[in-house]
Amino acid sequence: MKEEIKVHDIYYWILSIIIIFYSGSAVSVISSTYRNGIVFVAVFFLVLRLIERRFTVSKSLRTMFLLYFSFMIMITAVSTAFSTFYLRLFATVYIAYEISERIDCEKFIAFYGRLMSYITVVALAGYFLVNGLGLVSEFPRFVNFNGEAYRGIIFFNFIERLPERNCALFWEPGLFATALTFALIFELIYQEKKRFFRIILFLIGILTANSTAGYVMLLLLFVLFSTKFQPKQKSVCILLSVVQILIVIAAIVVFLNLDKILIASGLYKNTMFAKLISNAFLESQRGQAIQDSFASFMQSPLFGSGAEQIIQGMNYVADTATSVYALSIFGFLGVGYSVFYFTGVLKQKNLSLIARIVFLVILLGILNKEPHLDLLFTWILGFFLLKKAQVDDKKSFIAKKAIN
Repeated sequence: MKEEIKVHDIYYWILSIIIIFYSGSAVSVISSTYRNGIVFVAVFFLVLRLIERRFTVSKSLRTMFLLYFSFMIMITAVSTAFSTFYLRLFATVYIAYEISERIDCEKFIAFYGRLMSYITVVALAGYFLVNGLGLVSEFPRFVNFNGEAYRGIIFFNFIERLPERNCALFWEPGLFATALTFALIFELIYQEKKRFFRIILFLIGILTANSTAGYVMLLLLFVLFSTKFQPKQKSVCILLSVVQILIVIAAIVVFLNLDKILIASGLYKNTMFAKLISNAFLESQRGQAIQDSFASFMQSPLFGSGAEQIIQGMNYVADTATSVYALSIFGFLGVGYSVFYFTGVLKQKNLSLIARIVFLVILLGILNKEPHLDLLFTWILGFFLLKKAQVDDKKSFIAKKAIN
């Protein structure tokens, strides 16, 4: 039994390294050649499926969405100029589907918590060496394909011009904050036994990432956690719901207008708050991303403009609003990307309606603050939400049948 557990652990660790590498690792953006290597991983999973199950697939929403995305990618690839982007994206979606087919939800959630704990401990140690002891030049230097200089040693990296922002092993601090946000969601909502050391560890990690969106997500996570409490008094319950809704609205407004708020209030002059000023104020980064992508979508709403044209013609920020970016590439079929996550979250029937709404706001905020279209973990999350809903429905059906 112990040997079986060890074998499974080795399997999970190898799989987690693959997932991290193709989910925003700083090393993966050194060259696009490395990122295209995900196609070979997909081929491995396909061969494994043919050996084990031949062509049988599960009858589930996950399979339906896999077929939908396969059709979406194929139609756009045929109707526009071919790009290796399509092959890489299909490989990413297919691997995410296969992982959701092979790993139980509980094991996935538990292992992700462990993994993020190790990543955060290493990240905080590295962050202390750089910002506490001033060991900057001691770390090896490398440059990504956009010309951005990094220093690091695979498991801990930082942008050379922004050493005060903790990237952990990711290519930018926002992704580290995103990974920790997902870890906190799993810990606060899906884990029966709360590990407070992990929660504190993840909170510190988000603070060191110094991510504007990360701070807003913390506020929303507080609201999400508060939905676990259901007061017996109806008046208190209503009051709590009103407060939760108001906090969500306030968080959205702050997130969309943070730069303007800091400038108008004069807080940008304070060193601590000045770090929260993003380039968005000068370049309208998030707003411009949405405008550029939506304008491209309106030019070719049927099948989209295609990856080649969008990537060549976009501003460097145009892929950050992933939901609209998908529309610009795939046309109206690209709406399926957002529907995928809408469906996964709204089908979490073990969560209250307000909890699902808050969860959805968090997820949509994450998807549209940085590029996620070809990040493997984001697709895995979508498929696992659908699997969790299916498992819960099955348990509920069995329980009702036993009562009757």
